Amino acid sequence: MAKVLLVDDDVDVQKANKLAFEAKGHEVTLAYTGKDAIAELEKQKYDGMLLDVIMENWDAGFDTARELKKLNKSLPILMVTSINAFTDMSFGFPHDPEWNPVSKFVEKPLPPAKAVEELEALMAGE
Repeated sequence: MAKVLLVDDDVDVQKANKLAFEAKGHEVTLAYTGKDAIAELEKQKYDGMLLDVIMENWDAGFDTARELKKLNKSLPILMVTSINAFTDMSFGFPHDPEWNPVSKFVEKPLPPAKAVEELEALMAGE
């Protein structure tokens, strides 16, 4: 199937998502920081990515997405965030290829099966 990169600093979330993606036949690589994700994408090509917004700092996901798009402009990125749970911010704003170059935002908590479904749809061009 597809080669996916999962980027999140939460070890438990990573384990659950990895199992769900592998159960669907995907090859999974884990990264726990934005820097690790960039290093992975410099080494190999991925078909899709699940990326958390808040990792080593509050906007690490956005910084990482911008850097990753420089390396692979066509990479589908599903960004997950729990920021709505503790702020009044909403991430339902329009796509901006410069500041916010992700394919779709999804609110956490995101069940692993739903994460697979969402990223598979993006990779299929839906």
